[in-house]
Amino acid sequence: ESTLTVTGTLWRALAAQPALGLEALALGVAAALLPLALARGPWGIAAYGSACLAATLVPAPEISPVPLVLAIWATCGLLAARPYLPALRAALTRHRSTGSAPSSTPA
Repeated sequence: ESTLTVTGTLWRALAAQPALGLEALALGVAAALLPLALARGPWGIAAYGSACLAATLVPAPEISPVPLVLAIWATCGLLAARPYLPALRAALTRHRSTGSAPSSTPA
């Protein structure tokens, strides 16, 4: 399709649901601020998550909050766990290289 057709369709969708445009803007700003939050450590990540929740849920209360909350929690959880992931990966690699299966305790 032509660029004008796609642009017109997107414009009509945004005009019909202005909350969609606000959500897109909020998520774009959140993506731009992500490196800043990472540089601030765990508290920066917590502030980032809080700001994301406020920016996406307050302007559009008619949108279901569950997907946004779960996505932001998962993002912040993974970002907070990021410093520990190399050690976890190394431990899993060592475990696999030994060829041992996890021990199970008899019942």
